[in-house]
Amino acid sequence: MLTAAVAMLAVPAFAGERLDGIAATVNGHAIMQSEVQEELAYECLMGQQACGSAGAAQRQAALDHLINQQLIAQQMQGKHFPRQATSSLSLRDVRAQLISANPREIGWRQVLERYGLTEDIIAQRLAFEADTLRFTDSRFRPAARISSEAIQRYYREQFVPRLKTAAPPDLPVVEAQIREVLIQQAITEQVNAWLELLRQHSRIEVR
Repeated sequence: MLTAAVAMLAVPAFAGERLDGIAATVNGHAIMQSEVQEELAYECLMGQQACGSAGAAQRQAALDHLINQQLIAQQMQGKHFPRQATSSLSLRDVRAQLISANPREIGWRQVLERYGLTEDIIAQRLAFEADTLRFTDSRFRPAARISSEAIQRYYREQFVPRLKTAAPPDLPVVEAQIREVLIQQAITEQVNAWLELLRQHSRIEVR
């Protein structure tokens, strides 16, 4: 959820700067310093956080994310996975959430300028995120087998206690919902293990 006020966020110290050094290479593909700062700005924008004091740990996390993205992109290319065009619907949703969360009615262009980003950058990242979800879902969902016992345990130990009501819905009513939650958890675990394996078998050089 995008809930904090945009107007209260500081302009990133790196907004507008363009660095041309190489931050890392992944199987021969260069990730530039400017891409790292762009990733930081994007994460700050989407998380509604101030980025002016981004430190070494945040920059390393951003670089790690870009390395993972590049590994996934290379896998998609190797599998000839069809990439989708930028999603205007997702962009409209993000824009609406950011603007509605801002009580001072700062315009969309002003919001982007605060972070040194453009609408094209946002749209491209949203499209890549959607592609990644489709790719990992198609690759790992078939192996995500959820037992009836796991569903019952989740219902008993997590679903019902979170409701804090005297009359929770019966398990059959929410069984499909719980199954999907557990499938998504299983997919996430598989993706994390897969990325770790890809890193071990890739040529990754951090400058």
